[in-house]
Amino acid sequence: MIYFISDTHFLHAGSLKWNDGQVRPQFSSVQEMNETMITNWNNTVKENDVVWFLGDFAYKCNKNMAESIFWSLNGVKHLVRGNHDYKIACKFAGCWASISDIAQVDYIDPTNGAKKEIILCHYPLLSWRHKEQGAIHLHGHVHGSMEETNKGTKRKDMSVECINYTPMSAEKVIGIMR
Repeated sequence: MIYFISDTHFLHAGSLKWNDGQVRPQFSSVQEMNETMITNWNNTVKENDVVWFLGDFAYKCNKNMAESIFWSLNGVKHLVRGNHDYKIACKFAGCWASISDIAQVDYIDPTNGAKKEIILCHYPLLSWRHKEQGAIHLHGHVHGSMEETNKGTKRKDMSVECINYTPMSAEKVIGIMR
């Protein structure tokens, strides 16, 4: 299986208070937020599944703390760098299966063999390769603030706030985008 997720901001206390507490108000502490996201991830992703992480893995913490969380998460993890990853996540670069600023996943539907191009970037793009031919663009960075703008497009915000703090499968993403 292939999964996507963005903007976990593991260990970032400030993420509990963004927009006057409107982004992650359900968590009373960073520990609760981290534990919830780790549990959701591991209940969804199996050891050999592939996870495309669309940026901002951890923030305002040290490398060892972030790396410890990384190793607690199931799956083969690829990083599409976000604005906060240069300070922490890239410091344990050897852990990621790949690191890039933009990536393309060619998903093959196991039921009918149809190919779907998925373009990945931390930042929302206005245009991307094969957009007019049906390619999907997945991004993070905006933490749900573009949900209205994204309606009717082939673009989806994969920030954790938009996907119930749980990695979303390629099948589900494609189903939503239909």
